Amino acid sequence: MTDDQHARGDAPAATLPSTLQSRYDQMFPELAPQEIERLRRFGSIRRYADGERLSRTGEVGRSMFVIISGHVAITQRDGLGHITPIVDQGPGRFMAEVGTLSGRAALVDGHAEGDVEALTITPENLRRLLVAEAELGERIVRALILRRVGLIESHASGPVLIGSPTSSDFALDSIPAVLAITRDPYIVYTSNIFALLGLRALYFVLADVVQRFRYLRTGLAVILCFVAGKMLLAGTIDVSVTVSLGVIVLIVLVALAASWAFPRQEQAAR
Repeated sequence: MTDDQHARGDAPAATLPSTLQSRYDQMFPELAPQEIERLRRFGSIRRYADGERLSRTGEVGRSMFVIISGHVAITQRDGLGHITPIVDQGPGRFMAEVGTLSGRAALVDGHAEGDVEALTITPENLRRLLVAEAELGERIVRALILRRVGLIESHASGPVLIGSPTSSDFALDSIPAVLAITRDPYIVYTSNIFALLGLRALYFVLADVVQRFRYLRTGLAVILCFVAGKMLLAGTIDVSVTVSLGVIVLIVLVALAASWAFPRQEQAAR
């Protein structure tokens, strides 16, 4: 990183997903000193030496780090060990991922460049912060979702369409399904906020529906294959929103109709 990049907390331009370049400031917002003061009651100050790891890919349960002084280099490491710079987080920036909310494994590495002082906020306290500080919480959640979208576009994260009803990532990890319909970050963000409000409550309904409709799982698998194929061929074949929605609705209707026409033996006996 150059001194100028350190000063502004810039990311290398080549690593920024094309659809998110205009929302960079929302992905990596800089908190004002008074905002950081409001966050202090949720965490504790910790110091890190030059080169010390704040997070490592695959590690679980790491905290959110609000940088007070110094710089943290965020990098992405693939399966072959190749390291790609993502962003330099300076004073006022915070380091966290969607998985931080529930203690999920980290998808990026972060290490101190020089001495670093940071406010560390545990996943439990981060959830409390989002409730107690609504305005700041909204900015933080927006940034976390946009960062996950960026990692998905760089093929660092895969889809999880159905999960445990107690998982905080139940709605957020369905972002790839949203990207099958649109790449507009605003729509991805707002749709997942609404999903967080109601999707987890519908989990138990969906679980019962899966049992009643025997071919619904097969239909969902076909939809997942369609989504994966569309994302892989995005640069070659352009599938419109209308076509995408039509295919998904058609697959679901066929799966439901087949389940109704050919029920399980115990259901037919009733």
